[in-house]
This record gives sequence, structure tokens and C-alpha cells, in this order.
Amino acid sequence: MSEREFVKLLVTEDKMQGIMTMIRYIDKEKNGCVTTSEMDDILREVYPTQLKGKCFKHILKVFTAI
Repeated sequence: MSEREFVKLLVTEDKMQGIMTMIRYIDKEKNGCVTTSEMDDILREVYPTQLKGKCFKHILKVFTAI
């Protein structure tokens, strides 16, 4: 999956409220951080059909420090 396709999905099918709720649930330390793997899991749950079989971790790594 390209960065352009990934951003288009996020903009076209805005489910940011659900994503933020899931991040808050996972973020036990309450520091606003989740790992790349956790974010991958969250996005796959929120966009199951759109992300099935797609690789996008390379896009997430740009935004992560962990």
C-alpha cells in the first residue's frame, strides 16, 4: 500500500474517533504512545476490509519512535 492510498483511506473513511478510543484503551501508561504493531492492529480492526492483505507498516514507521 502506498502512502497516498493510506492517507486517502483515512480521509475518505474518517473513523478517527474510534481509532483514538482504541489508542486510549491500549495506552496503559497514558503517555499517548502505542507501538507500530499496536497501531497496525488498531487500523486493521477499524478498516478490516480495506486493509486486508495490505502491508502499511513502512508508512507507520515514519510516525513512530518505538
